[in-house]
This record gives sequence, structure tokens and C-alpha cells, in this order.
Amino acid sequence: MITLTDMKEAEKLSSLIKKGENRSAAAFIESILTQIPCQEYAQCLVRVTLIKTVELLNDTVEGFYCNAAEFAEKIFSQPQFDAEGIINELCSIMKEARMVDKERCFLKAEEYIRKNFSDSTFYVENAARHTGVSQSFLNRLFCEKLGMPPGEYAARLRIEKSKELLEKDVTVAEVAQKVGFCAVETYIRTFKRYCGTTPGVWKRNNLFL
Repeated sequence: MITLTDMKEAEKLSSLIKKGENRSAAAFIESILTQIPCQEYAQCLVRVTLIKTVELLNDTVEGFYCNAAEFAEKIFSQPQFDAEGIINELCSIMKEARMVDKERCFLKAEEYIRKNFSDSTFYVENAARHTGVSQSFLNRLFCEKLGMPPGEYAARLRIEKSKELLEKDVTVAEVAQKVGFCAVETYIRTFKRYCGTTPGVWKRNNLFL
């Protein structure tokens, strides 16, 4: 469980990393390890602090992305870890984030979504990982460019593609599967939200146009 102390330490560490102060950040980690008598607890606190720091940086720094789950698995799988090496790695990611080309990121993410929106395993997180930025950054970028988050953009692509399929000899259930919906009920609700009617009614109306 994350405590207020963990959050305070993570906020201080993330501030140092944002400034690119590698040595100060590494020294801060070492201070936690040396000030707490119980080394087992100190090591756990440092690990939790590092994970929370990554989550904070993902959420607050445009272009910064480090997979928090993979990062946590990495540092918890090591009996002893190189704090300075980890800090240097995060500072390096931060340095790259400062040079993010927004237009390049947007086009790369948009292309990925257009190619994969009909896959039922598609998630916005996948697009963010593919692009090399955090999901929160990608959300802000798409809202800035299109006035909607990438999840909604993908949903609209699914609905538009489903309209093309509905005009052919394909059932509503088959269409739902082809455009990436795991359940036909979810497809019907989504279609009605965007189109004001069900796909079945839309199909009947358009077949006789």
C-alpha cells in the first residue's frame, strides 16, 4: 500500500529527475537506505518510491514513458539493485522526453490506431507503448489535435468501419466481431451512442435507400 511518506519521497525524487540532477537523485536514494536501520524495510521503501516516481513522471511529463509494471518486476526481481544505474536510466528517458516531436508522435500513434482498431485486443496503452510516450500524454495530444482522446478516436473508426460492413450481407454479430468488439451487446450500445439508433435498424434503413 502506498503511504503519504512514499508519495512525499516519490515527489521529491521525481522533481530531481525532472531537473536532470542524476547525482542528487542517486544520493537521495542512498540516504533512504542508510537512514533506515532495517535494510529489508529500506530496500522495500526505495523500490516502492522508485515505482511511484515512474508513475508520477508518466503522468506529468509530456513524452516521458516507462512501463511501470515492467519496471516494478525488474527491481523487485533483484535482491540488490543498482540505484545509481536506475536513476541514470530514468534521467536518460527524461532527456529524450524533452526532445519529443509532438507531430511525429501523433502521426505514429494515429497510424497504429488505424491499423489495429479492429483488433479486439487493442488498447490505447498499446498505442502509447508503440509510440514511446505515456498514455496520459497521448490522451492530451489527441485532445489537442482532434478534440477527443485516442480511445474515442478508435471507437469512431470502429463504428465507421461497421457501417461499411452493415451495407453488405453480414450479420450484426459478425460485424461486431470484425470491428473488434468482444460482445455484440457492447457494439450495439456503442453504435447507438454515436448514431442514435441500433445497427440493426440502421442496416434495414440503409438497405432500402
